[in-house]
Amino acid sequence: MPAKKEDFNYDKDIIFKTRDDVKKALARVINGLMTGRLTNISKAKSIIYACDVFLKAFRDDDDMQKFHEQMEMDKKIYEYEKKLMEIEEYLKERGL
Repeated sequence: MPAKKEDFNYDKDIIFKTRDDVKKALARVINGLMTGRLTNISKAKSIIYACDVFLKAFRDDDDMQKFHEQMEMDKKIYEYEKKLMEIEEYLKERGL
């Protein structure tokens, strides 16, 4: 008796480079579960877990990028304040 062949193809490569790739993979798993083509729940759970990990990593990358941008902005503000103080001291020395 031949083995039952599932229509859902697990062998298709899923490449997670962007959030859209993760959303596509999640949509594919959800569609497979809803249509009944994906019957192996443990494989579905593992794909969903991987998608969750990637989404958290993307969020952490965004947070880190915002942190670095804020640090650069704070550094520029500090430099401008330092220059302003030097100008004020110069003007005081000149009596202006």
